[in-house]
Amino acid sequence: MRVFNLLNTKGRAVVCIERDTTVENAAKIMAEHEIEALPVLDPAGESIGIISERDIVHAIAKDGAKAAGKAIDELMTHRIVTCKAEDSVADVIELMDKNNFRHLPVQGNDGF
Repeated sequence: MRVFNLLNTKGRAVVCIERDTTVENAAKIMAEHEIEALPVLDPAGESIGIISERDIVHAIAKDGAKAAGKAIDELMTHRIVTCKAEDSVADVIELMDKNNFRHLPVQGNDGF
């Protein structure tokens, strides 16, 4: 099975944010769209990172309520790893397991 098979079932819509978005707003966007991670784009629309629920939880555990007002640029993962729609699901699962990722953006996925 290939990643594109999953995308055809799950959908291809991608919600993205910019690096100056606050942690609080990122959390609201995740809750509103019922998603657990958001790709982060620069003003030109280029991918520069990813922010996940796990990142937000760690920030709150460290800084308490002060974390809510921080820009996600301070805690997002800057080294983004992606996969392609043509990749096999087995290869992607192995990559995610090896690197302890829960989310892996699909490069070239209509909107990302």
